Amino acid sequence: VTGRSLDSLMMRDREFVNRFCAFALLGFQAFRGDLDQFLADALCAMNKKSEAELGELSVRFQRSMRNNFAVFQNHAFRKHWGAGERRNPLNVALFDVFSVLYSELDELFVEAKQRELRMSFYELMEDSKFVDAISSGTSDPRKVVNRFQKAKEAITRLKENDREA
Repeated sequence: VTGRSLDSLMMRDREFVNRFCAFALLGFQAFRGDLDQFLADALCAMNKKSEAELGELSVRFQRSMRNNFAVFQNHAFRKHWGAGERRNPLNVALFDVFSVLYSELDELFVEAKQRELRMSFYELMEDSKFVDAISSGTSDPRKVVNRFQKAKEAITRLKENDREA
């Protein structure tokens, strides 16, 4: 999904997976600004999980990667405003948000709503507060909450519109 952009020698791939686990297990509301402590807390939480629970977390992660690729293709977890743009660097703040939120979406829903999900992302990219929350000071707990809430609201609106149709 990342186009092999995460260096496994530098363990960036493991860091991203750990970030997913932390935000998926502990929730974005639990983040207090110290990423190292947050990731350590997540590892402690994972050590207390059963094999079945860890297996479900793995299933969620894999579903998220498939969902993100289905919607964004080679632009997954990257700032962009349209599919035809050049591919920008990975954005870890976007990874945090969309890896967790798309892990909660049914793959059939994502398949049916790829275009709408992409358009809701482009709308977020027009929101200056969202763009700021994924661009600078990204470890500020208020910005973490802001970006998760805005993205979650966009997805919720899309799901509600789907139910009404």
